[in-house]
Parts: sequence; structure tokens; C-alpha cells
Amino acid sequence: GRFESLADGVRRAEQTIDSGAATAALAGFVELSTELAPR
Repeated sequence: GRFESLADGVRRAEQTIDSGAATAALAGFVELSTELAPR
């Protein structure tokens, strides 16, 4: 599901050496989850 993908993304971001890239990836996942989340 969406949350499994989100968790995978977070794990990938945590493993990214470049903290800037990790932050950007994390921000992208948060944006995506916010768009998909029902209001």
C-alpha cells in the first residue's frame, strides 16, 4: 500500500549519504502522501 511505499522511501532516504538529497527525497514523499491523503 501507500504507507509501505512511503516507508521504503524513508528507508532509502536514510541510506542516502548526501543529506541534501535525502532531505529533498523526504520532502517529495511527504508532498506525495499529503496529495494522496483524503481530507
